[in-house]
Amino acid sequence: MPLVEVSVMSQKRAAIEAVRTHGRPIAVVAREVGVSRQTLYRWLAAVERAGEVGLVPRSRRPHTSPTRLDPRVADALLALRDAHPAWGAAKLVTVLAREQPTLTDRWPAPSTVTRLLRAAGRIDPAVSAAHRRWQRFEADAPNALWQMDFVGPIPTAAGPVQLLTLLDDHSRYLVGLVVCFDQQTATVQAALTTAIAAVGRPTAILCDYGSPWGDAPDALHTRLTAWLLQGGVAVRHGRPAHPQTRGKVERLHRTLRLEALSGPLAADAAELQARLDAWRATYNQRRPHGALGYAVPASRYRAGAGVDLATLPPLALPAGLPTRKVSDPGKISYHGAIYVVGRAFIGDRVALEANPDGRAMVYWGSHAIGVLDLTQPGSRLERVSRMS
Repeated sequence: MPLVEVSVMSQKRAAIEAVRTHGRPIAVVAREVGVSRQTLYRWLAAVERAGEVGLVPRSRRPHTSPTRLDPRVADALLALRDAHPAWGAAKLVTVLAREQPTLTDRWPAPSTVTRLLRAAGRIDPAVSAAHRRWQRFEADAPNALWQMDFVGPIPTAAGPVQLLTLLDDHSRYLVGLVVCFDQQTATVQAALTTAIAAVGRPTAILCDYGSPWGDAPDALHTRLTAWLLQGGVAVRHGRPAHPQTRGKVERLHRTLRLEALSGPLAADAAELQARLDAWRATYNQRRPHGALGYAVPASRYRAGAGVDLATLPPLALPAGLPTRKVSDPGKISYHGAIYVVGRAFIGDRVALEANPDGRAMVYWGSHAIGVLDLTQPGSRLERVSRMS
């Protein structure tokens, strides 16, 4: 016997009629129709309650959709993402809620915004999967520690340049973002002089190894680190082969390349500096920072009193200690033997405080710049922390 295709409504009517009109057993009718007895009981109850209308399927769509985005909010989020392609969902919601508080009374969760960005093709799944959080230390207060580094070379139509970045460790506030033509001591010194005059002197600066930062393989100090010491700023160096020590500035560089350096080529250094000045203002005052609970860096930064490092007071050595003049190329003579202090101090006098173990603390002015092993002629200056 050929099967006759019937609509779902026809099946329901036939089943109801078989039970109510002809008195057939529910179990038998349910089996013939291909539904459970519970389903057939529901059909019967629906007909008793509302007549045949009760057999019409009702929409399963909820009366309210708390996670459904208001189209105006969705459009605003996508427009903000297009303006700042590197900003994630949490940053986008934070900025939009802060700048357009009346747009909605129910702001979406970051997970909802992430789904919107994916659906709109604004997120590359491969790039998203590659992001990992870093564990970092944090200085206790603004200007307790700056992280300093170069980014470059950065191309411009007029030729490549370097970018000097100065980041406050506590607040992630970008103290300085300076276009430079080289990485020489005088260039860095000029940039630091300007920054310190504007926002105050950091207690210490964390930087990489080598020129002009200092702690190069052949010398513990450079002219730049000596100048900073004279100006009252300690210098620290990250562990070799451990860039995560300077994780905040490394992460800043990634953000900088994504948000500020991915656009059209700047005509020259002046145009690039103007572009970076505008981006720096956005970074400090508008862009939420995930490590700050999505506050902006400016909310956690407090500038100190400006300090003029252009003119430093003369060095005064500790009284009562023997002194030696550092000759070219950075050596001193002490008790008939030659020791290496470093080229950073050529022409200056240093004081030596000998200890019974045959080692001597070396002072440049009031600053302990390192330790010499007097039992090993020709030895080089070592870190103060290595002194027994």
